[in-house]
Amino acid sequence: MKGADFVSRSSAVGYTDSGGAVMDEIIYRPLDLNKLQNKKHTNISSEEALGDVVPIQWDDDVVSGKKKVLLVEKS
Repeated sequence: MKGADFVSRSSAVGYTDSGGAVMDEIIYRPLDLNKLQNKKHTNISSEEALGDVVPIQWDDDVVSGKKKVLLVEKS
């Protein structure tokens, strides 16, 4: 694919009183590959990148499927 075939997506999002998200519009624009090429890159190992990640300690009922977990965005 050519650079102009890629798009980045940004959106205007509002929140309802109950905490739900409402997406007003989506704006598409071409991805500027020059910005990516001119940025300084630093390669690191997966081990280094994930070194501080702490696994979620799920309750046994969640692991077994008896209970469900609802993940919501904190506003």
